[in-house]
Amino acid sequence: MMFYYDIVFIPVSSSGRMDEQVLVLHVDDNEEFADLAGTFLEREDDRFEVRTAASASEGLDRLGVGTFDCVVSDYDMPGMDGLAFLDGVREEHPDLPFILFTGKGSEEVASDAISAGVTDYVQKGGGAEQYELLAARIENAVERARMRTERQRQLHAIETAREGISFLDEDLRFVTVNDAYASLFGYDPDKIVGESWDFVYAEEAFEDVTEEIAPALDEDGYFHGETSFERADGSTFVGDHVVSKTEGDEYVCLARDITERREREQELEATTERMRYALDVTDSILYEIDLESGTERRHGPFERLYGIESDRIPTVEAFYETCVHPADRDRVERIQTEPDLSDSDTIAFEFRTHPDRGEVRWIYSEAYVRTDSEGTPQRLVGLDTDITDRKEREQELRRLKEEYESVFENVGDSLFLVDVDGSDGDAEFGLRRVNPANATIMEVSPDSIRGKTPVEVFGEETGREIVANYRRCLERGEPIRYEEELEGPDGTQTFETTLTPVTVDGEITRLVGVAHDVTARIERERDLERYRAFLEEARDIITVLDEDGTVKYANSSVERVLGYPPSELEGTEGFDLVHPEDREAVLETFASLLDNPGATDRVQVRFRTADGALRWLEVDGINQLDNPAVEGVVTISRDVTDRKERERELERQNERLESFASVVSHDLRNPLNVAELRLELAREECDSEHLEDTSTALQRSQALIDDLLTLAREGEPVSDVESVDLAALVEDCWHTVETAAATLDVDTDRAIRADPDRLKQLLENLFANAVEHGSTSSRAESDDGGEDVTITVGDREDGFYVADDGPGIPADSRERVFESGYSTADDGTGFGLAIVAEVAEAHGWSVAVTESDEGGARFEITDVGTDGC
Repeated sequence: MMFYYDIVFIPVSSSGRMDEQVLVLHVDDNEEFADLAGTFLEREDDRFEVRTAASASEGLDRLGVGTFDCVVSDYDMPGMDGLAFLDGVREEHPDLPFILFTGKGSEEVASDAISAGVTDYVQKGGGAEQYELLAARIENAVERARMRTERQRQLHAIETAREGISFLDEDLRFVTVNDAYASLFGYDPDKIVGESWDFVYAEEAFEDVTEEIAPALDEDGYFHGETSFERADGSTFVGDHVVSKTEGDEYVCLARDITERREREQELEATTERMRYALDVTDSILYEIDLESGTERRHGPFERLYGIESDRIPTVEAFYETCVHPADRDRVERIQTEPDLSDSDTIAFEFRTHPDRGEVRWIYSEAYVRTDSEGTPQRLVGLDTDITDRKEREQELRRLKEEYESVFENVGDSLFLVDVDGSDGDAEFGLRRVNPANATIMEVSPDSIRGKTPVEVFGEETGREIVANYRRCLERGEPIRYEEELEGPDGTQTFETTLTPVTVDGEITRLVGVAHDVTARIERERDLERYRAFLEEARDIITVLDEDGTVKYANSSVERVLGYPPSELEGTEGFDLVHPEDREAVLETFASLLDNPGATDRVQVRFRTADGALRWLEVDGINQLDNPAVEGVVTISRDVTDRKERERELERQNERLESFASVVSHDLRNPLNVAELRLELAREECDSEHLEDTSTALQRSQALIDDLLTLAREGEPVSDVESVDLAALVEDCWHTVETAAATLDVDTDRAIRADPDRLKQLLENLFANAVEHGSTSSRAESDDGGEDVTITVGDREDGFYVADDGPGIPADSRERVFESGYSTADDGTGFGLAIVAEVAEAHGWSVAVTESDEGGARFEITDVGTDGC
């Protein structure tokens, strides 16, 4: 009779499954130490979870209600020491690992502990190193215990299994056989143990063992095939034979009676299918759907995924209605009830759970479709897996990709990706992608440069420089930053470029570059350098004060003028050097500047020099606190000490001149007035030609006195100016001068900055001079004896002019006409044009005489400030 056997391999694990959590009970009467030790152990191994007990009795109580993988106990504890505690543990938990962790490190205690059956003994010490040792001992003890438990479980499974199972050692001798295996061959198990492999093989199978089984085991560690066996009674049979080599170089043989295989084939196939999926995945739902009846069975955390108990969903129609999102329902039903098997006998799809069941979750479903002999789907066996986290990650990745694309396409900086082919000195670089900003710089379209080298895009010289930087980044293996100059549509542009390597599997495959246009910044820096050089070379003192008046910056001129090195002034109070009598005015001016951002002001004050002297400085200040490039009050101080001394000297001179003029006016006018009165009396008494000459002389003396007084006063500097309508003032002056038959032509609409009274003196003297000297030998006199002369007032680019069409002034006399007392007229005082020069100088103007277009005299007044300047 022939028997059929199905050989099933059961792997023997040599692992203690130390990837699982390890629950440790630490018993120590020092609760603080126990907690601290627990913390350190959990740091040493994140699989550890440590719970504590303050006494042996509490430890026994905790063991009575909980399951632990290991006990760590102190020795010297009140009431019950560690060894007595061990005895209590062994009564209920004989195989539980027990480690004595004590500071009482005598050989006697260690000997007693070992004799009492302690798993391990660790002496307490100082520092964190003791917990590393203790953690290792716990790991070893738990691993050995789990391996022992697993081995016992396997042995029990082997002994109770219906299948024939045997183990052979590395010498191919039986070390373990179960009853099913022994009875298969008609032996007691003890009869087979110790025998060689050929004890159960028929003689004709020896060649198969040598040529098929042994090579398969050597190459793959596994054999499955048909083998001829021999029973104890000498009969032989051919059975399915599976041999597997374990990690410990043992061999496992499995056999099972498969006589009724045909009848149970369907059930066995379903079991195999379910087991295949159950072993491959965890935390998923295994389901089976009968497509003919519509019934389904599901195993796993159904309620967690779908929010409802599985026993409330007896049919697949109920599942679609209750558990599947309405938007996905028809699609899921179509895929499962009408599976497309054109490419494979499996189906896979994604769907969402019903929103009424709580949080909507994403499910990935994969199923094997069982068909009948005609290919009609009969049954689905599959897994539903929660992929919500994965979908969220995918959505996040899509969002990041969209953000990346948005940044890449729209950022103002130049972005580029470079492919790296090779490594170090042999690497080749090709541009993979550039953003629009980069393409604008290169004046190309982004697609046109894909795959091109820097040399192809930028030319030989620039391309080689770019490649050198790429290679430097590649060699360093880290981001680098540098400046480079590239030719763009706006000329040469300077960029600050950052290159970052992208590493895949330890190899740099790409470079990511960001180039920021710093052309404007570089130009600003250069401008700042020029400005700084200008400031340092400036003759004036330039300082920057903060809002408290502290010196933030001072140029080198402060040392030249005041004798203080700039470094000594920076950080000091800027007003300390001001003369006490001038300080209040300075502080008021500074406060006014602070209240008016952007405003300017000027003050003249005395400063104390390093050697104790005083210098007059004219200080112009401007509030630049709101200017981010300055953030302070800028002062420009000019040394005006010499000018102040000249002004004081001029004031003294003017005072003396005023005194002299007053004396002249008083002492000369009185006698002249007496002479005029005497002359009038003489005219009444007699008629003499000498009387008229005397009258003329007296009038000339009065004119000389008037011009002398005017000249003395016009020499004072102008302090107050205002906007003056030049044309209007010219008309006013014309009516106050004896012009006889002279004509005025006004060709100006300009407003100038001047002292109107003193400007009037200038114009009147120029008009009087033109009328007085305007006649020529060919010019006819008017009826009243005045000269027929035309006087024109017009504009110059930098001032104005007064011209006439009279005889003019000879070229060799033009330099002398402004001298006091110089005159070409017999009755002139010689002070009129001197007054003109004094008024011009007092305003800071220049005056010169030249020939007019008509051949007369033309007086040009220049350096005149117009209104608004």
